[in-house]
Amino acid sequence: MVEQTADGSDQPVGSGKTPGWSFMLWWVLASVVGGVASVGMILGAYVGAGQIMGDVVAVILGWVLVGVGIGVAQWVVLRGHVARAGWWVLASGVGGVVDVIVGQVVGVGGVGGLLVGVVGGVVGLVIYGGITGFVMVRLLRQGAAGDDAVAASA
Repeated sequence: MVEQTADGSDQPVGSGKTPGWSFMLWWVLASVVGGVASVGMILGAYVGAGQIMGDVVAVILGWVLVGVGIGVAQWVVLRGHVARAGWWVLASGVGGVVDVIVGQVVGVGGVGGLLVGVVGGVVGLVIYGGITGFVMVRLLRQGAAGDDAVAASA
């Protein structure tokens, strides 16, 4: 989303400046680091929780941890650009669990095996994107980190 500044130029809503290549590269790096770190969390959840609570609960817990792990890594980059960036971690965690639940529901029990699993995964990822996209738009509308107006409303 774009807003017009006093001098007539366009800029993203709430950011104060257009994120450049540096921001995008840090975002991708944070996503990769968070994802790689989360692999250990999902394996730990599957091995530990799978023994106690069963495979389905372990998989769901693992994907919540993946969403939160990636969300925390992205939050490190995001916190200097938007106010209340902590909501991003929650959005990633909720998006991760909804993604895996929907993906499992859509991808289980159908005819076609792999194709049904792929469709389930895609549907889950689309919903994840919708959840996180909604939260990102809300964060951008609230203003940039350090804005006096945002700080006064907190």
